[in-house]
Amino acid sequence: MTTPSDKVPLSKPPRGPIVIQIRGWYPIAMMGLVMILITAGNIIYTNHVDSERVKAEREALAAVQQAEREADRRWCTLMTLLDNAYNNPATPPVSELGRAVAKAVHDIRVDLGC
Repeated sequence: MTTPSDKVPLSKPPRGPIVIQIRGWYPIAMMGLVMILITAGNIIYTNHVDSERVKAEREALAAVQQAEREADRRWCTLMTLLDNAYNNPATPPVSELGRAVAKAVHDIRVDLGC
């Protein structure tokens, strides 16, 4: 004959909720401080990255503008020579195409500020 103590239960008894007890204010204060420090670090890092991006954009824009000025300076030399040649009072262009080219060259020279 078997006794009740010889029987093995087929299922585990139900467990209650797990309760974590925090004693004192120190752990809560430390978690709050860590969250504040992480947030401040993220804000500082984001501002740093953003300022570096703005600085890089300004430098790139300045380099592009410098390249444009250099290209304009080189074109100015050519456009000045062509404009002076086409608008020479001693030998003005006689054809309609020659006058159109002379006007276009002069307009380009004016647009470049030469």
